[in-house]
Amino acid sequence: MIDRRTFLHGALAAAGAWTTGWSVRAEGAPGAVVTTTHGKVKGLLVDRVHAFKHVPYGASTAGARRFLPPIEPQPWTGVRDAFEFGPRSPQARSTFVPEWMPLTGTEPMSEDCLHLNVWTPQPASGGTRPVMVWLHGGGYTGGSPAAKPYEGASLARTRDVVVVSITHRLNAFGFLYLKDIGGERYRDASNVCLKDILLGLQWVRDNIAAFGGDPTNVTIVGQSGGAGKVSTLLGMPAGRGLYHRAVAQSGSAVTSMTASVASEQADKFLARVGVTRDALDALHVLPMEQLIAGLQGFQTSPVVDGVSLPQHVFDPAPTAISANIPLLIGSTETEVTWSVNTDYTPIEDDDALRARIARALRKDAEAAGNLDSEGRDKRVPRPQMNRNAAGKLGVDWSFPASL
Repeated sequence: MIDRRTFLHGALAAAGAWTTGWSVRAEGAPGAVVTTTHGKVKGLLVDRVHAFKHVPYGASTAGARRFLPPIEPQPWTGVRDAFEFGPRSPQARSTFVPEWMPLTGTEPMSEDCLHLNVWTPQPASGGTRPVMVWLHGGGYTGGSPAAKPYEGASLARTRDVVVVSITHRLNAFGFLYLKDIGGERYRDASNVCLKDILLGLQWVRDNIAAFGGDPTNVTIVGQSGGAGKVSTLLGMPAGRGLYHRAVAQSGSAVTSMTASVASEQADKFLARVGVTRDALDALHVLPMEQLIAGLQGFQTSPVVDGVSLPQHVFDPAPTAISANIPLLIGSTETEVTWSVNTDYTPIEDDDALRARIARALRKDAEAAGNLDSEGRDKRVPRPQMNRNAAGKLGVDWSFPASL
């Protein structure tokens, strides 16, 4: 006998083996050639949809560009084949939702990860189709647009829209806050994950008409961690004019991390990777794998730095920056079926812990107290009290490792 989760995980693993092979092959007929601001790209035509994958919108973030804002890529000559997904951004593997794993995380990782994907019913200059820009889930720590469920072809085909998905930096690679501790070189080293996305949206503004899309009708859409990114973009001045509607599914962000907390997190990360404040340039020569190994325990969140993100987006009042942007907030239809009995409310004290044990195991208060004591005696890890990004006990607005 096996339980439901084991059965589903095994079945999806088998399916994942097939989808992985499917996704890495350049299937379809050679499609149209489109001229972008950086060079020409050729896509694939699959079932009436033109797909352009791994189109660069930014330069490599490796080496000297680590933890710094993105810059545009170098133009290329000739025609670039845009047939296959590019690498995902550096991240630690997560098993938060085991059933999800066979469908994502199969592509290699690279710091040369600033690229995007476009699906369109028909490339054409002066396009008029609505544009939907997808920001993937996975908290602020993991995930990529190459997950099989994120394929944009069906949406483009059935709804006559142009779909764009953006790969960007995550975790410490995208949120290590060096602005207040790094001196002049790092004065803009804050929220670079979101700055990546903004550069991608600038690419959409400048290029999407050639793919049949309307640059004046752009909707940013995200789920879970992607919804947190959407929410935060609403409070960033640099986003003005780059999008015109927003959808946040299952993960709207209300507050962000304070600069003081972000600096503390930066110091902890630096200690884990063996770098001191007075030698930050060493960060640019460490192996990528060493930085990934240092991610354990790193609290990842957008930061209220006073410049790129002037304030908490919805606390104590909604931002005025995007006051005229229509915002749709909701939840994906069946997302809680896999964790219907899971309570994500932070545990603030021992009484709350015992109450949680009693509810989860259907025990009375006395039995729950005994189990709690046994757990401490056996040194079983206990749930930790969480603080939100504002440093207060309560809801933790940082996202789980993968959703």
